[in-house]
Amino acid sequence: MVVVGDWHAALWLDDGETIALYSRVREAFDEAAVYGTAAQRVISRARRAVSI
Repeated sequence: MVVVGDWHAALWLDDGETIALYSRVREAFDEAAVYGTAAQRVISRARRAVSI
């Protein structure tokens, strides 16, 4: 089962295909995640990109 919380609702998903999709998305996020100094560099680049 996957429970997804949002600012206005919660979804309770128990379909096998949907759970598999959420698992793949979560794995992709885990692989792309950065922490510490690397995260600070990403944030700095983003801030420079949107600065006027």
